[in-house]
Amino acid sequence: MKRCYTVETKHTVTYEWKINSISLYLQPKSNDEGENIKFKSSSFSTSAGVRDLWKLHLNFNHNVQSVNKGFVSMYLQSLINDCKIQTEFTFYVLNNKKEKTNAETLKLLFESNKTCHGIPDFIVKEELLLNKRLLTPHDTLTVGVELVIFDNTLDIPIKKSTNLMAQDYKQLLDNKIGSDIVLAVGDQKFEAHKSILMARSPVFLAMFTNNMKESRESEITIPDIEPHIFKKILYSIYTDEVTELDENAEDLLEAADRFQLLSLKEMCEKSLCNSVTIERAITILTLAERHNAKQLIDFVADFIII
Repeated sequence: MKRCYTVETKHTVTYEWKINSISLYLQPKSNDEGENIKFKSSSFSTSAGVRDLWKLHLNFNHNVQSVNKGFVSMYLQSLINDCKIQTEFTFYVLNNKKEKTNAETLKLLFESNKTCHGIPDFIVKEELLLNKRLLTPHDTLTVGVELVIFDNTLDIPIKKSTNLMAQDYKQLLDNKIGSDIVLAVGDQKFEAHKSILMARSPVFLAMFTNNMKESRESEITIPDIEPHIFKKILYSIYTDEVTELDENAEDLLEAADRFQLLSLKEMCEKSLCNSVTIERAITILTLAERHNAKQLIDFVADFIII
């Protein structure tokens, strides 16, 4: 019988947001009557293993045709494209004693940045107007969210097999068993297997099958790449893994694009997404555009806009 267990890692953040002059939005001027008033918070993150970025939306519903007229709506939006994130979050209002009131909790899966999840009838506007001293001291409304996101890995065997394909391929590479090609990179030489290189990289496939010079040679030179980077590329080809990814992500992205190693390219993009800062944003965006790294381009563009 196969026995498995579940690994669940969670990451949390508490974010609070102050809206000043709140009475202006709870009781709009007559010429604003019927128009919903919408606000978006600054972005925030849990700094989780999965890259994540969030915003809060607060809507003051005044439109007479709105089913939520009379309520303040509150929503949470993920700013990350193409990433499924399991969440549990609690919205609340902070009163004048710094106590959390009107708390409501939701458990939801976010799948894109195109939709917001939240509570359309989060709080009655009249309640805020009648309890100004308690809920909106100094004409300021403070709302917050306690957000938990989960990294789930399911059905992990308690005892892993020692004959995994990647381990077997790594042994072939390390022991040079049956190698039939030598790759000269700088002052180093790497023994490898044409069949594995061709199966993993369209570039090597073309090199060894299209009647090119390299298809008839037992040793070929790989120019314009550092030996320590190529060594990581080679191990990635054999094992679909890479060491010291974060430290070498820019060089590895360039090499992955060169040899059309899509899985490695995706790993590099994710690593670089986690390293984006205000100072590095333009540099990383330029790199991403040069190598058509769409996921990274979208992430950095969103980061700069936000």
